[in-house]
Amino acid sequence: MVFTSYRFTSYTWVHVAAAIAGIAVVAILRRRRFLPSARLLSFMQILVVEWTVASVFEVAATTVPLKLFWSQAAYIGTVGTPLFYFLFSMVYAQHAEVKKLRWIAGLAVIPVLTFIFAATNGLHHWVWTDIAINPENNIAVYRHGFWFWINIGYAYVIVLAGSISLIVAIFRFPAYYKSQIVLLLLGTVAPVVANVLYVFRLFPTPGFELTPVSFMFSGVFITVALCRFKMFDLVPFARKKLVDIMGDGVLLVYVDGRIADLNPAMEAIIGISAGELIGSPASRVFSDWKDVIDILSANKDERFETEIGEGKMRRFFDLYVSIVRSPRKAVAGRIIVFRDITIRKTIEDEREGLISELQNSLKEVKRLSGLLPICANCKKIRDDKGYWKDVEAYLNEHSDATLTHGICPDCMKKLYPEYRVNEQQ
Repeated sequence: MVFTSYRFTSYTWVHVAAAIAGIAVVAILRRRRFLPSARLLSFMQILVVEWTVASVFEVAATTVPLKLFWSQAAYIGTVGTPLFYFLFSMVYAQHAEVKKLRWIAGLAVIPVLTFIFAATNGLHHWVWTDIAINPENNIAVYRHGFWFWINIGYAYVIVLAGSISLIVAIFRFPAYYKSQIVLLLLGTVAPVVANVLYVFRLFPTPGFELTPVSFMFSGVFITVALCRFKMFDLVPFARKKLVDIMGDGVLLVYVDGRIADLNPAMEAIIGISAGELIGSPASRVFSDWKDVIDILSANKDERFETEIGEGKMRRFFDLYVSIVRSPRKAVAGRIIVFRDITIRKTIEDEREGLISELQNSLKEVKRLSGLLPICANCKKIRDDKGYWKDVEAYLNEHSDATLTHGICPDCMKKLYPEYRVNEQQ
């Protein structure tokens, strides 16, 4: 009988309880799988469940070959869990560069090699050098090879890096998200402590690995974050999506002047991808934008216009600077919104030019129009008030023309015939 090779003890049932708790957490996370960070955390929990289920049978197995087989099976979760924890932490903390395929491929090298070496351990004993079963409690005590320590070092480093990323996010994110992040960090403590106790043989029962069991406590913290603090709720992620689809460029700069984040519109304005810009000094990126350099040290919200380029390449921007403060009111960074107003400025310039041209034309031309009542005999003109005025006075009053006086030939002949006669002679 197959089951005669297994012995289910209290140690086994602890792993069974942890596996059930892990499955429940996975079910909760799957409801929020539309979010990248939730998917990564869900995959991590699936690996934890696989690790825990394999550990159930490893603890229950009564022979060395069976314990080795289930330990090898458990390594799917053992090597994958730290990697997915790191990926989740980085994505949740909004580090765009970790989404690149070459990043993930590079990070996966050691986990993949570790699983391969574990599966082929009988050929080289790089992961386990010896396995001994304690007859009193049926717990196997493993002696480890050099590659086991390489994988342990990798796992500790990558979990530490992910935790640091979450700690930094506490200071970057609004207060609403801080409780969520703290719960995630608390959920990380139990597995790390349990693993240290196992690896360095500090647990009272030698060989009993509590690491997969400790994830049951992590699941409690995750569940509280999901239900009480609405982690992976739609609102914060919809807010980020809104920033991503904005037509205005949005730039987030740390207090020390390094670029923390930017949206696609800002990438288009600068002409450089976010992966290349994040972490770079803003003063270097905007070296040609003197106005932007000046506001990197601003201590209050400001709004002004600036321009870059010359000729046809000239562009105008409306800049709005908002100071981001920590809970203690210290300046933590600055959000700068770039609104392209080139079209508006072009229209305004054209309008001003047109108005100027019209004003100049009006100065040059002022003409009379309509019907003018004029006396048939004396040629006086009647104005709007009913008064009769000489032609000269009326024209001086109602036009910009300057009148000069002379005598036409007919009048010369009539008034001064003698001068006309002399002229003809």
